[in-house]
Amino acid sequence: MSAEPDDTSDVRAELNRLAANLKATLAAARRSPELRRLQQDLEQGLEEVQARLKDALQEVAASPAVRRARQEAEEIAARVRAGELEEGMRRELAQALERLNHALEQARRSWEAQEQGEDRPPE
Repeated sequence: MSAEPDDTSDVRAELNRLAANLKATLAAARRSPELRRLQQDLEQGLEEVQARLKDALQEVAASPAVRRARQEAEEIAARVRAGELEEGMRRELAQALERLNHALEQARRSWEAQEQGEDRPPE
């Protein structure tokens, strides 16, 4: 047997030790009064930022320029929808006319065939 230490178990042992140290350090930091104050300051600061952003967005939304822009966007959307409706109606009309033309062509061919049969001299 070799007297060399098992490097794999040493690495594993050190990683386990590191994990335990990190866990203990984070737990101690959470109990620290400085960290608790910092966390409270951050939470309060973020709440204030959120409140100010909400106020700013409400002011912007209430401005005449934004209302005009919103109204114009709605009008454009209505025109687009109307254009899509018009396009759909044109497509359906074209399809209906195509079917009608096809039926008329069939009727004409049938009549032409009958006429050619009548024009032939009897055999």
